[in-house]
Amino acid sequence: MRDDPCGGDPRDPASRPNGSVGARVRRPVLRRSTTWLAAVLFVAAAAVVIWQTRRVSSLWDLSYIVNTATRIAHGDRPYRDFGLLHPPGTFLVQAAILKAFGPHYLSLVGYAAAVSGTSVVLTFAIVRTLLRDSFRHAVAPSFFLCLPLVFLSAHAIVPVPFYDGDAGVLLLAALYVALVVRRRSYPTSLCWVLGALVVLPMLFKQNVGLAFFALVHLAFVATAVQERGAAARGYRLIALASTASLAAAVLAIQLTVGLHAYLHWTVTVAGSRRLGGLTGPFAFGVYRSRFEVFALTATVVGAAVLAFAPQVVARVIGGAVLLSPYVVVAWRYREANALLELWPMLLVLGCLSGIVLLVRAQRCFEALVPLVVLGTSFAAFLSQGDVGSSYGVWSLLVIDAAVVVWAAREVAGARNEVMLAVIAGLSGILIVVPAFHYVRTESRLYYVKVASGPLARSTTPALRGLSLRGPYIGQLDELIAYVRANIPRDDPMIIFPGEDPVYFALNRRPLFPVVTFDSTANPYTDAQLETLTVERGVKWLLVEAFDRMQFAVPPAAFWSRTLAALEAARPPCPSEAPSHVPAARCAFRPVATAGSYTVFRLAPETTNGG
Repeated sequence: MRDDPCGGDPRDPASRPNGSVGARVRRPVLRRSTTWLAAVLFVAAAAVVIWQTRRVSSLWDLSYIVNTATRIAHGDRPYRDFGLLHPPGTFLVQAAILKAFGPHYLSLVGYAAAVSGTSVVLTFAIVRTLLRDSFRHAVAPSFFLCLPLVFLSAHAIVPVPFYDGDAGVLLLAALYVALVVRRRSYPTSLCWVLGALVVLPMLFKQNVGLAFFALVHLAFVATAVQERGAAARGYRLIALASTASLAAAVLAIQLTVGLHAYLHWTVTVAGSRRLGGLTGPFAFGVYRSRFEVFALTATVVGAAVLAFAPQVVARVIGGAVLLSPYVVVAWRYREANALLELWPMLLVLGCLSGIVLLVRAQRCFEALVPLVVLGTSFAAFLSQGDVGSSYGVWSLLVIDAAVVVWAAREVAGARNEVMLAVIAGLSGILIVVPAFHYVRTESRLYYVKVASGPLARSTTPALRGLSLRGPYIGQLDELIAYVRANIPRDDPMIIFPGEDPVYFALNRRPLFPVVTFDSTANPYTDAQLETLTVERGVKWLLVEAFDRMQFAVPPAAFWSRTLAALEAARPPCPSEAPSHVPAARCAFRPVATAGSYTVFRLAPETTNGG
C-alpha cells in the first residue's frame, strides 16, 4: 500500500496523530534535538567560511562582484548603462548591502557565512524530510550525511559572495518548500510561496535557474497526473504563482532596463561566450572510470545482499560492500579528483534509486527529485564541468545520497533499517576527510597563486579583514592609495585586467563599462572597447604586470590583444591641452608606478615640428 505523502510512517508511534503519551513526550525532545543539530551545522559551516576568508581569497572573483555592485549602488543600471553577462540578483543584493552599510569587506564575509550556514541547514531539512517516513530515527543519519557540507557549503570553497552559491541556496529553499507543500497537502499560501521561489534562481544564475524551474514543474506535472486530487489542484496554484512571478519579473526588467537589452546580454552574448565549446556534463568519459564501475557494482550488490540474505553475518558483509565506495574515496583523499568522483557515482545512483521508488509506487515528486538534481547539476556544469562548477551545488549531491539511502531502505526492508542508518551516517563521516582536504588545499582555486610567508592584512579601511599570503595585499593597498591621491573621482579610468577591488574600496563609481576583462565578465569585443575608450573620455589606464598578479594562469595572449586595443585608442586631447596643439590626438603615456601597476595618463601625442 502506498504511503500517505502527507502523513508519517504508520509504524512510527511518534508519527501517529493519537500516539501514546510516550510518543507525545518524545516529539518535543526530537524537535529540540533537530533544532540543536541544525544550529551546529549552521555555526560550523559559517565558521569554515570565516576561516577561509582569513587565509585565502580570490581577488579576481571578489573584484568582479563588488566592483560591479559598487557601480549599481551608485545608480548605474545593468544591461542599459553597461553590459552584464549574468542575471542581476547577486549584484543587486551586494549593492543593497553596500548602500546600507557602506563598503566593508567584513559585511561580505558575514553575508557569505550566513548564506553558507543556511544552505547546510536547508539541506539537512530536505534530507530529513526525504528519510523520515522510512526511518524511525531519521535525524541522526540526516545530520551525518550533511556533515561534509560544513566544508562544501555554498560559499566555503570559493569564499566570495558569488552567484553560484546564491542560486544554490535559493533552489534549496524552493525544494524544501516543495516537500513541505507535499506533506501538508498543498496549502494555498505555501503553493503561492513555492511558485514564486522556483522563479528566483533564474535571477541569480540563468543556466541553473532555468533548468531547475523547468524540472521542478515537470516533476509536479507528473505527480499531478499520477496522484490527481490534491496534487492536481495544488499544482494549478503553483503554476499560477510561477506565471505571476515570472510576469512580474519580466515587467520589472522591461520598465527598468528593457527586456530586449536583458536578453541580449544574458542570453545571446552570454551563450556565445559560455556555450561555444560544450564539454562539462557531456564529457561522458568521467562516467566510465574504474571507480564508477566499482561504486555502482558495490552499491547494487550490497543492497541485494541486504535485501535477500537471511543471516546477520551476510547482511553485515552486504553493508560493508555498500559502504566500500565511500571508504575508497576517504582512503584516496589526497588525490584532487577523489572527491569529485562522487558526482557521477551519486548522480547515476540517484536516478536509479528514483526509478526503483517509482516502480515500488512511492511518492512521485519525491522519487523524481534525483532527476531534478541531475538536470540542475548538468546545467551548472555546462561551462567548467564538475571540476570548476560544482562549488555552489554540493548540497544537491547530498540530496541524491539521501534518495539512495531511502531506496535502499525500501529494497532491503525494515529489518535492515538500523544498519542502513549506520551506513548512511558512516558514509557522511568518511567524506568529511576528503571534503576538508579539498578545501584546505584550495583544489578548486587552481587559478590562484599559493604564496608562502605570513598573512598580510589590508590597511585600507574598507578592506579591513582581507588577508592573503604574498605581496598581493601590499600591492593592492599601494594602488588604492595612489588612486585616492592622484586620480579625481570624475576622471574616467580603466584598471586592467581588473583583479583588484579598487572601486569598492574607494566607493567610487566606475566610469567605464568594464571592470573585469575576462571572457566570462567582459561582454565587449576589442573593437568595441577601443571605441568605448574614446566615447567615455578615459583619461587614465592602470595596467597590472601579469607576472605579479595573484591570478596564476592569466591568458596573457588574450589580454595582450585587449590591452593593445585599449592603448590604440586615440581620443581628442582634453580641454586643458596646450593651445598650440588644439587639434592633436592624445595617447596614453606612462607617468608612475603603483604597486604592481604601471599608470598611464592621457597626453598629447608628440608631433614633428610641433
